[in-house]
Amino acid sequence: MRSVVIRSSVGEAIGAEQIYEIAATVYLPDAKRFPRPSRVLFAFPGGGYSRAYYDIWLSGYDDYSQAAHHVDNGVIVVACDHLGVGESSGEGAVPFGLEMIAAANAAAVTDILHRLETGCLVSDYPAQPDLAVFGIGHSMGGAILALMQWRYASFEGIILLGISAIENVLPQPTPELTKAARAYYAALAANSMGIATPLPKAPRIDYFYSFHWPDVPEPLITVEQAGSLTVRGVRPEWASVKIPRCGVEAMARGRITMAVANIEVPVFLGFGERDTSMLPQAEPGHYVRCRDISLRIYPEMSHTHNFAGTRFRLWDDIVHWMERFSLVERAERDVLCPEEIA
Repeated sequence: MRSVVIRSSVGEAIGAEQIYEIAATVYLPDAKRFPRPSRVLFAFPGGGYSRAYYDIWLSGYDDYSQAAHHVDNGVIVVACDHLGVGESSGEGAVPFGLEMIAAANAAAVTDILHRLETGCLVSDYPAQPDLAVFGIGHSMGGAILALMQWRYASFEGIILLGISAIENVLPQPTPELTKAARAYYAALAANSMGIATPLPKAPRIDYFYSFHWPDVPEPLITVEQAGSLTVRGVRPEWASVKIPRCGVEAMARGRITMAVANIEVPVFLGFGERDTSMLPQAEPGHYVRCRDISLRIYPEMSHTHNFAGTRFRLWDDIVHWMERFSLVERAERDVLCPEEIA
């Protein structure tokens, strides 16, 4: 799988005079097998993770790369670090807000898409002028993706994974622990948004239970826990030492409800059996302007979907879902229903 690391300047998009850049990795299908890929997927990670969440590699475990899976199906994948994450520009004295990060991501999408369409991304890869453009976001990345789509209409379809339109709660082994974690993170989110709220005593949160199903291989868990949300001193490639201070806002009740209510493009919602939505079956009802919405709940999967043994079901469903909106189908709809498309 060929990959190219690039940087996209986004300072102007967020009204900054200094230089701010988004770091991205572009994964390219073999040009001989797929001379004209029809789809590009921009991928945004969740809190505590970098863009390498979509390309997890560990010696002896070479089938955990979602990017490789999609590239093998002829999809160009562009994994991006948000501002304040991974190798993108970090926060200064003034913290980033979710809307600011969304604006920066939208500018990066425009820039990188232009490079792909004109053939100037790399000199020996052909121009791709008619790509169907999709976005995927996991957890915090899904919240930011929803804001992007609402404000900038960057994509023809979006894939939101492990993010609730209602309220995001870290599941815990017992109802009592879940309630305590919910109250703690609700207070953190409120304070992050400038709403003075007494902070409960930090509960003992079982992140392994929230994030991983018990069948995740021990070597992966060992490396993952070394760079956990609570440590981040030693980190795997897919983790991010930097986490934007606004990231916890994604868990606040109603934080993205207005955004999802105004999304009109097709939406794919994916949750694990153990995930951040308290009632995933109720999620589609909040996408009131969306005319095409798909919901999948995957068995034996916790919040970090790409570690789960059932991850291939999710990845295959995403590929097939994007295929429904191929260039041929788009062209037919443009001819048959121009007033609907408008």
